Amino acid sequence: MPMRAAMMGALVLSVGWGSAQAMQLDIDRPTLCAHATAAIIGEVTTRQSQWSQGSLGGIETVFDVSVERVVFGAAPGDLSVVVPGGQIGDIHLNVEDAAPLQVDQRYLLLVKVADDGRRYIVFGGEQGATLLPHQPQLEAEAIASLGSCDAP
Repeated sequence: MPMRAAMMGALVLSVGWGSAQAMQLDIDRPTLCAHATAAIIGEVTTRQSQWSQGSLGGIETVFDVSVERVVFGAAPGDLSVVVPGGQIGDIHLNVEDAAPLQVDQRYLLLVKVADDGRRYIVFGGEQGATLLPHQPQLEAEAIASLGSCDAP
């Protein structure tokens, strides 16, 4: 047990150090959209936190999204979106600027194919995820915020 506590302390220190050095750039939504694989409207149906398989380790949360509409680019009818951070048991990893997705909520998402080629990431962190209640005017405004996005 002491070894596990030491390992978790090292993880917290490394995460804290990386966060302290992070720099957030303000990029407008049309520019983000132009560099995304797709802009989609979809509902988050499930979430599952897991240990990250990447070289940095940590925790990631995988959200299944049922795609209602592809606004720009191309995406399958359902996709998995991975977001850094999450909770496994008593261990919680909070990642600043990660997209705050919730199950049973609808979003306009800017997504990009992840390194594994199977899943997607929310491109642009919080800026890449816009909560969309079922109100046509708000949906139209969210889509308009993307400008004349020309996602590949």
